[in-house]
Amino acid sequence: MKFTSLTIGCLAAIAIADSICAGDKYDQGYCQITSVETIDDADITRTIADCERLCENIADHDGDWHVDLTGTSNNVTLININHCRLKLAWSMDQDDLPEFRVAKQDILDLVDGAIIFAEAEGVDWVFLKGNMTCDGKDVSWWVA
Repeated sequence: MKFTSLTIGCLAAIAIADSICAGDKYDQGYCQITSVETIDDADITRTIADCERLCENIADHDGDWHVDLTGTSNNVTLININHCRLKLAWSMDQDDLPEFRVAKQDILDLVDGAIIFAEAEGVDWVFLKGNMTCDGKDVSWWVA
């Protein structure tokens, strides 16, 4: 009985720890991830704990983000909290203006995915990038 209680308690603690960045998976955002790949960068210093703190800050945010990349050098850091960053860029060959919305859940999904990937790789460094479609716009993203 003690072993069962201890096991259930440990599993519950793991589930809670993993849910920091999960948000509300039933909340539909504006973005759909279309591809994911690792970042090959020896200078990565963002840890899982850094990105979990980013999630804690985002989880308290009530609104969406309006992203306007007009006049930028093609990418922008949307969020940078405690060394964990989410950067966005748009495809320059698109005819539409580089404006789109990003929901809180979209951000949490990206960071959560990066953390899950790092844990699966057995590392403490967060490093993931990919592409997604937000409001019909093709967008590149980086969590690092």
